[in-house]
Amino acid sequence: TSTVTGLDDSLSEIRANNPTPRPQFVCTRGMFAYGGVGAGARNDTRFESSLNVSTCKTRVGNIQLIYSGIYANANEESTSLLTVFTLESAVVQNGAMNPVTFGGRLRPVIDAGATLVISDPVGVSLAPESVIQVRSGGIVLAGARLPAGARGGGTATVKVASTSATSQIYSTAAITTPAGGTTTTTTIAPLAVVGVPQVATPSVLVWGDSIPHGVGDNSESTTGLIGYAERALGALKIPFVQAGRGGDQTIAYSNNKAWVRFALMQYCSHVFLTMGTND
Repeated sequence: TSTVTGLDDSLSEIRANNPTPRPQFVCTRGMFAYGGVGAGARNDTRFESSLNVSTCKTRVGNIQLIYSGIYANANEESTSLLTVFTLESAVVQNGAMNPVTFGGRLRPVIDAGATLVISDPVGVSLAPESVIQVRSGGIVLAGARLPAGARGGGTATVKVASTSATSQIYSTAAITTPAGGTTTTTTIAPLAVVGVPQVATPSVLVWGDSIPHGVGDNSESTTGLIGYAERALGALKIPFVQAGRGGDQTIAYSNNKAWVRFALMQYCSHVFLTMGTND
C-alpha cells in the first residue's frame, strides 16, 4: 500500500473528527481556470472538452460538479474580459451518459464573477478508483470569452472549439473536432468533482506557482496529470483540485482577491501551499 507522509498519517484523525462523511473532492484533475478562451481571430462560439478523472479509494455517491465564472490571474482572481456563457455538462460512467443540471436547468447561463457554480446531485454511485469521463461545454457570443483551464492531452483529454450549432456534450460518442473547428490548448473544464465518500478520505487543494502547476511538464497520455503534485496525488488516487498558476504571487492576496480558493477549502482535508516564491 502506498503512503504519503502527513496524508495517510492523519487519516485516522480525519475520520475521528468527521464521523459522518461530508461533501469533499472525490476525483482527480479538478482545475481552476487560469485564463480565458474566445475573442480571438477565429471568434469561436462553442468550446467543448472531455476529461477522464479518477475517483478516490472508497465508494462515493451524491456527486456534484463545480464550475466558476472566475479565473486565476497572477496575484489575484479575475473576471477581466469575461462575459456570460451557457454551460453544458455530463458525466459518462460505464458507457452511460448522465446529463448534469444546475438548479434544475440543463443549460444554465453563468455570469462572469460567479464564485462556485454547483450542480444538482448526479444519480450515480462510483466504485473505488473508478475512471469516469466529465464532459463540459461553454457557449458564448462571437468575440466573447469564458474561463478556461483543462490542461493535458493524450487519451485522457479532448479540447475543441468551433462555431458549430450542435452540442457534443450529451452523448457517449468521442468528442471530435467539428468541421471548421480546431483543437485548443485550454478550454472550459470542471473546477472540482465533489461527493460524499463512504468513509472520510484525504482530499487536497493545490495552491501555488508554476512548480506545483507543472509548467513545462508534459501530461501523462492516459491520465492527463501534469507536474509532480498532480502525478503524486493521481498515482495514489487522492482527489485534488489544481488551483495553482504560473507566476502567481502572494503580494496582492486577501480574502477579497482569492474568492474561489477560499470557498473551495470547505471541500478538502489538506491544502498543499507553495506560494511566496515569486515574491
